Amino acid sequence: MEPEIDPRVIALQKAQANIIEYQNRITLLEGTNPVAMTDDKIREFINNNQSWYPAHAIYGHLLTASWVSKDTWSYYVLSFREEINIAEFGKKKAEEDMVKFKAFLQQDFINEIGKIRELIAVNQRYIESNTKKWIKFL
Repeated sequence: MEPEIDPRVIALQKAQANIIEYQNRITLLEGTNPVAMTDDKIREFINNNQSWYPAHAIYGHLLTASWVSKDTWSYYVLSFREEINIAEFGKKKAEEDMVKFKAFLQQDFINEIGKIRELIAVNQRYIESNTKKWIKFL
């Protein structure tokens, strides 16, 4: 019979693994210049990282939110009422104008890095607070 592992230990290990994964994501984003990439390389980057960075959905949401807020009665607002797939819409608009999409990515990478740093901080606080509690308990 194998010894039972304390769930708190598993949670701490998960938090440590999260931090490593988030740091890898920051390194990837900081080392990527979308404006200098070819269209095919942008597509490859988006496809390889869509599980944690849904760029087309973010772009589609940004575009539909801006059209709705301007009260324009364009096709896009009407489509929005019909519950379009925001990610598909973003992908379509990105393909139509890759220069704008690359500029968007360059700025959004900065935003995403900020969000990821917040996630790292949350995990670090979790580790610190729980480690202090366990040391007191021991």
